[in-house]
Amino acid sequence: MAFNHNTKWEAGALSKSLREYGDDLLRALRRVRQTPEEKRRPIIFIGHGFGGLIIKQNEALVIAGGDNTDDFCNIHKLIKGFVFLGTPHKGAQLTTVGKMISLFGHWQGSSTSLLEITEPKSIINRELHESFMQFLGRSCGTADTVCAFEAVKESLFGFPIMHVVEKDSAVIDGSRKIGLEQRHRDVQRFVSRNDENYQDVLWWIRRWVEKLKERTSARQMEVMKEKTQEQQECLQSLAFPEMDERGNDIESEASETCAWILTHKNYTTWLGQHRGLLWIKGKPGAGKSTLLKYALRKGKQRAPLNKLIVASFFFHGRGAPIQKSPLGLFRSLLHQILDQVPNLLSEFSSIFKERCKTKGEPGRKWEWHVAELQEFLETFILRISRAYSIRIYVDALDECGDVVAKHLVTYFQRLVLKLGSTEATLNICFSCRHYPILTLEHGLIICVEDENHLDIATYVKGELERGFSDKDKARELKEKIVDKASGVFQWAVLVIPKVLELHWEGKSMTAIQTTIQEIPPELSELYQDILERLKDRSQSLQLMQWISFAQRPLSLEELRFAMAVDADVPYSSLTECQKSEAYVETKEDMEKRVKSLSGGLAEVKERQSRQVAQFIHRSVKDYLLQRGLQQLESSPMDGVIGRAHFRLSRSCIKYMTMEEVLRNSCKVRHDLERKFPLLRYATTNWVSHVEIVETQRISQGDLLGLLQWPSNQILRSWTHIYEIMGHYSDRLPAANTTLLHIASRYGLLSVITAVLKSEDSVEVDSKDSHGRTPLWWASRNGHKPVVKLLLDTEKVDVDSKDNNSRTPLLRAAVNGQEAVMKLLLDTGKVDVDSKDNGGRTPLSWAALNGHEAVVKLLLDTRKVDVDSKDNNGRTPLLRAAVNGHEAIVKLLLDTEKVDANSKDNNGWTPLLRAAVNGHEAVVKLLLDTEKVDVDSKDNGGRTPLSWAIENRQEAVVKLLLDTGKVDVDSKDDDGRTPLSRATEKGCWAMVKPLDTRKVDVDSKGNGGRTPLSRATERRHEAV
Repeated sequence: MAFNHNTKWEAGALSKSLREYGDDLLRALRRVRQTPEEKRRPIIFIGHGFGGLIIKQNEALVIAGGDNTDDFCNIHKLIKGFVFLGTPHKGAQLTTVGKMISLFGHWQGSSTSLLEITEPKSIINRELHESFMQFLGRSCGTADTVCAFEAVKESLFGFPIMHVVEKDSAVIDGSRKIGLEQRHRDVQRFVSRNDENYQDVLWWIRRWVEKLKERTSARQMEVMKEKTQEQQECLQSLAFPEMDERGNDIESEASETCAWILTHKNYTTWLGQHRGLLWIKGKPGAGKSTLLKYALRKGKQRAPLNKLIVASFFFHGRGAPIQKSPLGLFRSLLHQILDQVPNLLSEFSSIFKERCKTKGEPGRKWEWHVAELQEFLETFILRISRAYSIRIYVDALDECGDVVAKHLVTYFQRLVLKLGSTEATLNICFSCRHYPILTLEHGLIICVEDENHLDIATYVKGELERGFSDKDKARELKEKIVDKASGVFQWAVLVIPKVLELHWEGKSMTAIQTTIQEIPPELSELYQDILERLKDRSQSLQLMQWISFAQRPLSLEELRFAMAVDADVPYSSLTECQKSEAYVETKEDMEKRVKSLSGGLAEVKERQSRQVAQFIHRSVKDYLLQRGLQQLESSPMDGVIGRAHFRLSRSCIKYMTMEEVLRNSCKVRHDLERKFPLLRYATTNWVSHVEIVETQRISQGDLLGLLQWPSNQILRSWTHIYEIMGHYSDRLPAANTTLLHIASRYGLLSVITAVLKSEDSVEVDSKDSHGRTPLWWASRNGHKPVVKLLLDTEKVDVDSKDNNSRTPLLRAAVNGQEAVMKLLLDTGKVDVDSKDNGGRTPLSWAALNGHEAVVKLLLDTRKVDVDSKDNNGRTPLLRAAVNGHEAIVKLLLDTEKVDANSKDNNGWTPLLRAAVNGHEAVVKLLLDTEKVDVDSKDNGGRTPLSWAIENRQEAVVKLLLDTGKVDVDSKDDDGRTPLSRATEKGCWAMVKPLDTRKVDVDSKGNGGRTPLSRATERRHEAV
């Protein structure tokens, strides 16, 4: 907040006292501190000259408890620092001169009341100072008070006379003092951000802000501590390391830009809607992400704390896979919303607890899936959107891919429409390029390049004025740059350094203007121009390939070795590599290489305490993939991606097979990473690159030589290191893995062909330490050509079992690999109904996972036991019902060979399991058979109705009640009725249908509590 005051003392001055100015400041503070959040916001006061006295008077009024101070009784706790710039704490010598001037000429009759306060012997000023020092002791203290004094005297006829405010008056005892090389009137004016005087003052302000961040972080940790251990672990299961990375990476807006959006008609309309979508669209580089981040920040600042939930996600096309996927979006949004709504967190934690109980450790034994998280988010938003306003910001929707972007927009629209005409409030804002073309019904649009002309002009003006002393030249160049930018902020950002460089080289205005004229107007053409000027094209290509195609961004330390250990280097040891010209000795030098080799198109950013190389903008990678890499390669466009991944995969293999790595005996991950910086990436990602090479139809027979086939020494080393580096990875290879296992698992047909041709005695059916053969792996992952090739050798056991007794057929059924299953069934050598160690058959697995075509394929064999039970007593029908696979339930019921009422070891029937999970269509199918016991009880005495009510499955409850065959007052083993469950949950929608059926409202459970007492305990007033 800026507070301006009129302290003119010459003719026409206001007749206001210092106390009245203090009152004005208090009122101004009240105007901007209205919401609970604003009232808790920390304060740093900065005052120049007499303004410093007004600040002191403001605090004196708070101490005195004046009429306007009710809201500020604890303000001393919120003040984190004071900056006084030339404030006359003990008066100013020139006051006497001012009073004398007021007796003559133009100034005759001027008010001198304010001047009297600043006289060296002023009693008012002395008492004010004493009062303020008292306040300071209760507030931030003198240690967090900065007093700047003028170090340049005022001049008369060119001769220095005296300071307006002497140092001993400007500096409070015990404060931090700074001598500014300015006259009094200029101590608050700074030439630029690089001005040393400005930097001196800014250092203290930043220090206070950092301390505030630390305290805020500590407070957040305290809040986290208030959550139960289970709730913390639940939130942690949704979180991921890169969750906030992209949002933090986006540069804040340039000074005095982006504010236009807050008053834009479509933005204000969107904010005023109960339900609405807003699409911030624009060209690549227009500034969409910066604008959305600005709107997000302002939204958080201005919203009432207890009525608004804000959540956001920034897609990142250059980041880790989870940063550009719906999984990352929904995990992040749920994490933020649950963190702000305790009762939802408590409920979700129960789901989490049950999942951990049945499946084990999250992240190791199981992961959250997109579909379930999407459903959870939708359910939670629909439930809380009456009590809270919900605002969601999603950036760079296009960076998750065209298909996914369109799907998400459809999801957002459906979610908004689901709220109907209720009083619920949900506003979703997303940014995206003009393409993919999105269909936005009932939504508003802001096109950035149509609105950001003034922002670009402001930015360019500021940058040029810092580099040009001649303001007229800066103004002239600004017009040319802004006009040519055509709404693309990124274009201006790239051009400005070039213009300043020419100016510093002493180039004429004509030469600079000519250069601007010659710079291509389109971003893609500008990128092309930059690439054409690169000197070391070979190394530039290598760098661009690593940044473009690495499975995750490489740190500078990793990149040093990635660049030195190229695919075709003749060295066999890292020592030799480190002596080569390609090796860069320090991270600092590597950062310079990144900039020079990329022509400024790549930069180094801090991520999770690592410095990583990335492109300055998504549009750079887009251009490289379209034609930039081909331009650097001077080769045909076809195969650019395949050749890049070929190079990267071979670099990884080269690094893994260096002498020092193969001789290594270290077994501690951190020690390995410190000793071999690129080893973790090479170990866990070379296969991923090889997979992509295969999809590009590039033969990879060279892998036999690189991995020294038929010896397994290198693969044993790789497996051992992978166990250390990626122990919990689902791609971790088992011991005794051979090249055939790898090739079969990942569909490397060219490698298998080369292996089979290499010698006649190849062991095609060898098992890894988990008992899995190459055929097992190929079947699991649906690599039909590989399966066919292996079967054609006639050297494989088609029905071999792994350590879990799972055959290739069973594993294919788990993953729904219909084409592979047909090949296996056609051999006539497989047991269609074989059971694994859990007693589950291929049919059971296919039913559980919803693979309808596979279920039909197995049923058509007429060789399966349709109603077989696994070790938990669960039939294929029950498995299908659990997950709501309606079509499969119908297929199984149509066989007329299933017991629709069979119970598992927990007493659960297909109906009960479908009711628990709210699968309305499946419940209806089962009820229509008229062969199910609608009121059957599980081992805890609970009925389908009891479970459906507890899980708030309203539609299912209605179906069950409409049968007329349920006992609404049935008690479970705890003595509790369905009504008791409903009242405890506080769900009126569940209580109401029971209430109309005259249930016993006073029935007591085993603990003697009635439904009413349970509702009262939980404060469910409506119930």
